[in-house]
Amino acid sequence: TTKLKAESTKDVMMQILMDLENPETTATQLCGIPSIDSLHGGLPIGKKLIVLAAASSMGKTTVSLTMARFISNTTPVAYFSFEMPTKQLLTRLLIAEVGDYEFTSQRIRTKQFDFKRLNQKITDKMSVLQSLPLYYFDKSGLYIDDLVARIKEMAELHGVKWFFIDHIGHIKVRKDKNENDKTGEI
Repeated sequence: TTKLKAESTKDVMMQILMDLENPETTATQLCGIPSIDSLHGGLPIGKKLIVLAAASSMGKTTVSLTMARFISNTTPVAYFSFEMPTKQLLTRLLIAEVGDYEFTSQRIRTKQFDFKRLNQKITDKMSVLQSLPLYYFDKSGLYIDDLVARIKEMAELHGVKWFFIDHIGHIKVRKDKNENDKTGEI
């Protein structure tokens, strides 16, 4: 049998005090979504899997893009999209950055916005986005082993510490697995 190790309040409080005094021991990363940042102090740092789940068309991609963009201000980020091409993702991100009522997906598709008025702002925001350490992959049908290899490669080559995967349901695993085993492997 394994013996449980009891920790005294004094010992744990000393650890907390040391963590508070040392700026290198931040346990969370702000994500740019005020309600999450204020309620939880951001997202937990470390080898954790955070699943963002909701019904279709509820804004999961928008939320994850917002987080990825914000985190990339300070830390390299990789964004794997199995549902949307990179150009479409970056268009959404650019729309959010520009933040103008006239510059929307619908108006971009139909060319119903004043490009002359917005040109400088669009160009400036494009420059900001281009300078961020934010990497995109939009290859659908990737097997879990290939995804893991890409993640390790991005961590090694570019120092990426945050990985967003939109949508884990589209990651392929070996065919001999049932649905529960597939989820566990992912």
